[in-house]
Amino acid sequence: MTELMRSWVIGITGMSLITSVTMAIVPKGRVRKTVSLICGMAMIVVLVSPVLDFDYDIFAQYVSGYSYDTDVQEKNLDEENERLTRRIIQEEVDAYILDKAQSIGCADVTVSTQTKMDEDGAWYPWEVTVEGEFTSEQQLQLQNTIEGDIGIPPERQYWSTSDE
Repeated sequence: MTELMRSWVIGITGMSLITSVTMAIVPKGRVRKTVSLICGMAMIVVLVSPVLDFDYDIFAQYVSGYSYDTDVQEKNLDEENERLTRRIIQEEVDAYILDKAQSIGCADVTVSTQTKMDEDGAWYPWEVTVEGEFTSEQQLQLQNTIEGDIGIPPERQYWSTSDE
């Protein structure tokens, strides 16, 4: 593409130079008008020549390659967006559970949430692993909070103490 533009600009520049020199040495009168007409036509041919010499097959390949690159970039962005959305949801749920655990007096708790995509393409919390030091009452209270507030049933909640 740039080579085509380069040769076009060189052609216009060269024809302008030739036309200027020719018009400078031609005497006034009918001959000058005829030479002026011929120089104008030559300039039009030089200006239009890229359209006449244009290789539409190469241009079509360039456009399809560009279209393919755009599709690949769009797919990569969609994948990255899904990955980030999933991670944000996991981190938000982890932070929420940690906050609830700390509010009921649980110490040294770590939380790991796994997400799953529903049929509409939205991520939601699927299961959670909670590790830390807590009493059975604290575990039950946190378990009920996770089920009620987040929607993860007890059968997808995994609990372990730090000494296990």
